[in-house]
Amino acid sequence: MDNLILRKAQQSDIRKIAPYLAEFKLDTENVSAEQFVIAEINGNLAGFGRIKPYENIYELSSIGVVPEYRKKGVGESLIKHLIETCPANEVWISTKIVEYFRKIGFEEVDNVPEEIKQKTLRVCRNFYESVTDSYYMVFKK
Repeated sequence: MDNLILRKAQQSDIRKIAPYLAEFKLDTENVSAEQFVIAEINGNLAGFGRIKPYENIYELSSIGVVPEYRKKGVGESLIKHLIETCPANEVWISTKIVEYFRKIGFEEVDNVPEEIKQKTLRVCRNFYESVTDSYYMVFKK
């Protein structure tokens, strides 16, 4: 991969990723630059993601890769970096692409923290035909 750089987001990056958050139907709740990591290739925005803190847990959230940089390892690099830098030993996600996250090391779970369930009801119902289209997974360090 050509010159992939992962860096902490700045406020100016939020304006760049906002259209992608909407287009990709990602979580836009409580967006702040402090939570995001930006992936750049040769100085161009290639992807983004964040660790979203809750009272008792952390969620991998708002992961997006710009279309022309897909299938080049950008998403996986972002996800692994976010997991490594997360202060908790567990990282949660609600997703429709179970197989992708399983390959990275996430496991499907039935016993889900209430904070993630409530987030799914608040945020994901706007994107999915049914909130049952979303699966819960956890990565344990």
